[in-house]
Amino acid sequence: MFPDDINSTEYLEALQNALDGPIVRHEKMSTPEYMKVYTAVKNYQDYACVEPPAMATMCCNRRLYNWLISYMTKNIRDIKDKALVLSGTALLDFYITQWEYFQTTHMLISSLFLGVNQQWIERQCKQDPNYTCISSTLIQLWFFYLFRHLTTHVMSNVICLVNAERSGRAIDNTLIIRLYKSYVELKPEGVAKCNAEFRERLGAYICYYEIPYINAAVSYIDTKTHSLRTPENMRKYISVLSELFAQEDERSERYLRPNSLTPMRNKLNERFLRSEIGCIYQIADSIFATGNDNKGLCTIYALLSRFDDSDVLRQLLDKFVAQAKNTITRNCPEIQASTDGSMAMFAKSAVIYLADTLNTHLDMVATLFCNNSSFTDGLRHMFAAAVNTDEMHTRLGVKPARLAAEFCNIVLKNSKTRTDNLGSDSTQAAELMLHKAMHVLHASHNKKLFFKFYQLHLTRRLLDNTSMSLDLEKTAIAMIYKTVMMSVKHHENKKASDFDYTLEAAASQNSSEAKQMITDIIVGAENSRNYTDQVSQVGFDVDFKVLRGKTWTSVNSNLNAKVVLPSQLLKVCDDYAKRYSAQHSSRQFNWLWAYSKATVQLKFPKSKGRYAQIGYTLVLNSYQVSILNLFTDPSLYDGGVVLSPQQICANIDIDADLAASELVTLTNARILQYTPDKTGICINQTFDSKQRYIDLSRIKPAQHKKEEATMDNRDMAFRGNTEPPSVDAASTYMLQYGRFEAMHQQQLEALGLPRSLWKQLYDKITGETFDIGEWVVFSDDDTVKSLAEHTLSLKSEKLEAESKVFLVDHIWTTTVARELQDLDSVPGLLERMEKLTGIYEPQKNLPAMPDTDLLENTVDANVAAVMSQAGVDEARAQELLRKAGGDIIEAIVAASEETAPSTAQSSVQSQIMQQLEEGGQGDGPTEWKTRGYECVQYSLDNSAQLDGVDICVAVGAAVHARDVVCNVTATHLTVTVSGKVAVDGALHAEVEANETTWTVEAGVLSVSLVKRKAEYWPEVLVGEHRTDPITHAKHVRRVARDTWRYLQGYDYLARSSDQTLAKRTFWYVADAVGLAVAHDDEPNVRCLPLLYVDAQGQMTPLSILWPIRDIAQGTTLVRDVCPAWLTDPQQRQGYLHAIFSGPTQFVLDSHEQLARMWDQTAKNAVRADIATGPTPKLSGRSLFVRDITSDAKAAVAAAGLVLVDAPKDADIVFDDVPCEGRLTNQHSLNAAVYSTENAITAFQRIAGAQSWLSPGFLLKSQICELIGAAIMRNNSWWLLKSDQVVAGVEPQTVLTSNWITAVRHADVGYSAALECTPSM
Repeated sequence: MFPDDINSTEYLEALQNALDGPIVRHEKMSTPEYMKVYTAVKNYQDYACVEPPAMATMCCNRRLYNWLISYMTKNIRDIKDKALVLSGTALLDFYITQWEYFQTTHMLISSLFLGVNQQWIERQCKQDPNYTCISSTLIQLWFFYLFRHLTTHVMSNVICLVNAERSGRAIDNTLIIRLYKSYVELKPEGVAKCNAEFRERLGAYICYYEIPYINAAVSYIDTKTHSLRTPENMRKYISVLSELFAQEDERSERYLRPNSLTPMRNKLNERFLRSEIGCIYQIADSIFATGNDNKGLCTIYALLSRFDDSDVLRQLLDKFVAQAKNTITRNCPEIQASTDGSMAMFAKSAVIYLADTLNTHLDMVATLFCNNSSFTDGLRHMFAAAVNTDEMHTRLGVKPARLAAEFCNIVLKNSKTRTDNLGSDSTQAAELMLHKAMHVLHASHNKKLFFKFYQLHLTRRLLDNTSMSLDLEKTAIAMIYKTVMMSVKHHENKKASDFDYTLEAAASQNSSEAKQMITDIIVGAENSRNYTDQVSQVGFDVDFKVLRGKTWTSVNSNLNAKVVLPSQLLKVCDDYAKRYSAQHSSRQFNWLWAYSKATVQLKFPKSKGRYAQIGYTLVLNSYQVSILNLFTDPSLYDGGVVLSPQQICANIDIDADLAASELVTLTNARILQYTPDKTGICINQTFDSKQRYIDLSRIKPAQHKKEEATMDNRDMAFRGNTEPPSVDAASTYMLQYGRFEAMHQQQLEALGLPRSLWKQLYDKITGETFDIGEWVVFSDDDTVKSLAEHTLSLKSEKLEAESKVFLVDHIWTTTVARELQDLDSVPGLLERMEKLTGIYEPQKNLPAMPDTDLLENTVDANVAAVMSQAGVDEARAQELLRKAGGDIIEAIVAASEETAPSTAQSSVQSQIMQQLEEGGQGDGPTEWKTRGYECVQYSLDNSAQLDGVDICVAVGAAVHARDVVCNVTATHLTVTVSGKVAVDGALHAEVEANETTWTVEAGVLSVSLVKRKAEYWPEVLVGEHRTDPITHAKHVRRVARDTWRYLQGYDYLARSSDQTLAKRTFWYVADAVGLAVAHDDEPNVRCLPLLYVDAQGQMTPLSILWPIRDIAQGTTLVRDVCPAWLTDPQQRQGYLHAIFSGPTQFVLDSHEQLARMWDQTAKNAVRADIATGPTPKLSGRSLFVRDITSDAKAAVAAAGLVLVDAPKDADIVFDDVPCEGRLTNQHSLNAAVYSTENAITAFQRIAGAQSWLSPGFLLKSQICELIGAAIMRNNSWWLLKSDQVVAGVEPQTVLTSNWITAVRHADVGYSAALECTPSM
């Protein structure tokens, strides 16, 4: 109890007794006790005993301040006296404990004596700099009366503990950690040694802890290495030193602040390494020379990389690069050393050697030099310089660009031994081989030479059908383009030889032409199949390749010569040429016989071999076929079988060199033979071979020599067909899977997919295995009407938890901005979503014939008008009306066509046609839409006769003319797009089928029909239904609104074309299987989206489903559709309401409860709670705001203020942490500048419901309230905000009037929904 006489000594004694409990005895002070002491201090502070009162208050404050200093000094000295008698861990534990108590005391005293600070000390500080605030004074008392006397003793005990740990003994390292943190927290003011502005005012920590600790570490290492620091023991010295440095680095991370590690490292470097760098380089030279001490190299790199000076490490890099260059040039195979003389074999061995040597040294960089980017770049620059030297060209005999092109040709060519050489998965093994070639291409300077030879070989592979696969060809093209672009980007001097800016254009052109060549091959194969299907009289397979001249630059059209083909084959070629020319009349059609070949079945009369009865299969080029045709066609030479070389040349009209080349090929193969007198050539009737299939077309004909003559004559022409080296299939699989795991590990871990299923998932994705249908079955009855009403049941005996993973496809992927456009333009999408949502568009029937029951009434009502306008009698008028189905205009027009039109009739007819031309101002529009197409009627010759009609079908941008089949008869139209029927129905009237044309442009198929009789058609296809544009647009919006119940989302960061990061959010609808997985609060499966990225960087979204509990046969598959973060039962119910419609009373109740709370808060709120008060006049213009948003930045800039990065540089600080000496705004509404979510919380708590405040809701904790508000205010719009902070990425916003859309955006990180009124 405090006495009544405040001015008495007993009053201060009572105050001391009250403070002894929490300060001396460390007892917890209760709230009533705190208030008593606070009141006592306040009363003493306000006590006035003399006049004037202001002077009395000053005296009381000074007296109270002096008493407090005396009281705390005595307590701190008592602590010091107790500490001086302690040592070891007991001393450390005592000091740390007392410091923690002191921090609590510090806060308590600062709070109790707050008034003294505000009313007296702040004024005294301005007049007398010796005065400081109570908080600073207490810190200085601790520093002067305790810390300075104990720190030397404390640190000596710390060093002893650390040395004990260095000796291998176990210690309590938490004492050291807590101690150094206490030194960091001690920041006394007014002490020159401790008040420096370096390193965040850590003077006390640096002077009394960091420096002694570092000196002790130096002393310890010096003791361990002093005897080894001699030239003969230098290897052992650096080995021991590396181990000690590693141990000290690890220890320093525990016992020092992060910003103390650099001074520690610099001190050790200067003491133990700087003077020994020369010796270390000598050791590195010896290791590089012998190449047998990788551990020593790793140790040397670890020591030298400790220096901040890049030149220290640069010398080691130069030595490593020099050693690598010597290895490459010394061991590179020479062209003369080729074992069998095959240039193809040499190309294979040379490229593999160069690539493997580079990879070996890159692996050394990864393992020995910690994947240092400087070492990697230096190695690649050295490799490029080495392979382009004259010495290397001499050893290789060919430029590296040509070498890479030849090796790519070896890998990409198909052969019978391919599988044996490359393993079971030859495609993956070939990709590995292509990567080796890319190393050489990247290093080569003459990349344009590579393009020439690569395209030449690609042409041969495609025309000879010797490519392993077209997919592999596309992969190779992408790899080449990427490699060239990387080399151009990374090259330091683009103006140097062959690295000019035109190389980028050359790479793009090569990639584009190569892709188009492959497309031509695919299209040609499809055209050949279509031709064979249409012409059943062919009798043999044909394969026509249509080459576009601008793309196939390696094809020389001047090499053609006249060929003499068998009559049946010649007839087929002529027929195909006519068909192609008729379909593409604007194109010039030429046969390239020099690149054609045929497969011929031939029997030899006197052959006795194993295949004599069934014959031999010969693959021949067109010149070989022409030559053999001269010997097998009886219409020539009356069946003669002996021809001279001159006769052969005269009949097939080819030059002597080409004829000689082909004759040598046929005679060497023993198909033809010379007569005994060597003057004639005839068929070898006794031909025999162990092989039934003989390919003579692959032997290089004469035109290949002419093609290569245009290339660089300094490069050698490789010959032979050599297979790429074999690679173990298991190694290839593990390489590909490792790439998949590294690319998708973060996704899979976030999804929670067990690691045991990752390989199974990889196999199913790469194999496109959607096998869930083998395990489940739809368990529904016949009453199901919507796609979403299906359920899935397990049809197998049992599915164990986490034993399988299944793929679920997505039938539609879209964005918020693209949703309506997709529904209205993507063929078939709207119909599919209608089946999903159960919302169907009301059909508007076309003007059709009246019903039979109403026809007579219609005729009676309109007969008088027809009689007066058409000038016919009543019977004729009734007949015309019945034929027109009651349509008065049709009846009048029909009457006017029967007789010569009078002036009045001509007037009526012109009025009718004018209405038709104005687009349906009357009852007969000329343009309308249906769900499947648009119709336009028009005049072909700009007359008044409607004799033409167009049907326009949206087919999508990916559809080309080859994908469309249009069948037109006089009365029926059928259009098929990519095998699916797009339009099919009977025409309203007859058309001229032969005059029908159709085109595909910009994703729209236009079919132009010519009417046999010029007249107005009320419909194009019988029974079609028109759509009203306004009604259709409303229907699309209704479907889109309800589709959000089934959409699921995912988002990711992607780099735009301008290299800026942007968040991309996509929404998808799963296929029938994904939709059929029902919801349950206790799920047995999990189904989540995955974004798969293949080796080429192409992204494919899909979903994965796996069981999380054992599932018995017949059990329904269920999952929890609520996100994992949503655990509140009521909010889960609200979230499910956005997916499954149901009663709404519970959301209305939730909103009403929140609204009542807002209203009550608004009634109790006063202006001081809502506003920050009047703005003081400030001279400063700098402002600091922690975690400021982009909107707040704009507002600060508009106000003319300057944003700074640190509170110490600002005049005004907006922060939750007070800043000494700065005007700090800590009002609750400051949260508005941090994030939208914090702003909503702050305004709801402080302001409640205000007329000037639009309501906002948190999407993760106020879902029910949001839905209730949206239902109550049906026309509200909602601005969705995302508070996910990613450096360099602007926050995303979405504006929507659909509350379901707002709720579902919580799945992709959106945190708040603000009600707003969008501007029109």
